[in-house]
Amino acid sequence: MRQISAFESIQNIAISALALHSFTKGYYDFYINNPKDKQYPKLQYFFYVLPLIYHEDSLNNFYNSNNLYVVLKDYPQISTQLQNRANKMSKQTFDSLNLAFGSGLLSLNKLDSSFFVQLKRLTYINQKWPFDIDKIIKGSRKLGIMFAKSPEDNLRIKLKVIL
Repeated sequence: MRQISAFESIQNIAISALALHSFTKGYYDFYINNPKDKQYPKLQYFFYVLPLIYHEDSLNNFYNSNNLYVVLKDYPQISTQLQNRANKMSKQTFDSLNLAFGSGLLSLNKLDSSFFVQLKRLTYINQKWPFDIDKIIKGSRKLGIMFAKSPEDNLRIKLKVIL
């Protein structure tokens, strides 16, 4: 099997859809163990997932940590230009979400005035992935857990983004 280059991974919406599923699964898993009101992430959160996990330094930090604030303390540059990167990657995020919705991994639901992304497939997609792709999927899951642990106002301030 031919090895996928890092550039091809970033451009591949199928891998991005898997990463978004993994992010949602991590977010959901946090609430299964810590029941609260909401168990699914808001749609706005997804526009920051791909820019964070496709940035090699931030992916390494998310992959090796379980705490967003520790990652941001150790690597404060993560939030630099995150909003700009999210804007530039919005088409890929939309395409990846579309694929995830169409393939039955995720669904979109509205509650009050907010949209939430829910899991349709509640289990991980077990596959023997090359290390780079496995790292993206596991890093996305950890990022989902980190987002679930953090109040939205803290995410907005710490990541310097619009939520």
